[in-house]
Amino acid sequence: MTIKKILLLSIVLLSIGISVFAFRKYKTPAEMKCAKAVTYSEMAYVQFKKAYRANSEEVAQRLIKKGLDQIKEASVYAVQCECTTSETYALTAYTIARKASEAATMDELKPQIKKAMDLSMDAMHAAQKCNK
Repeated sequence: MTIKKILLLSIVLLSIGISVFAFRKYKTPAEMKCAKAVTYSEMAYVQFKKAYRANSEEVAQRLIKKGLDQIKEASVYAVQCECTTSETYALTAYTIARKASEAATMDELKPQIKKAMDLSMDAMHAAQKCNK
């Protein structure tokens, strides 16, 4: 395995471990759903950030698709934990990322994916506040 793959695997396993540990402290189903909204928003942020930094449109489009799936999940969990602010940010991020997925060039894609990335982070922070 290359160092890059080992590092990526370590990060994924660490994220899973943190998520499992973090979910244990929540007692109600609503708290769990808010925690999942946080997690999915963060995962979408990571995918959008990778897409923003991608060297080719093909790679960026693949990452955007993953981010779209994750931000959609974040919005579903935000609805279930009754966090309308997080839901709004997540749905707006989804809409903008969807437009980015239809962009013809990297120059058109980058500003839109940057907005989606920022909105994903906003959705995450809003869900964290709802979780308290």
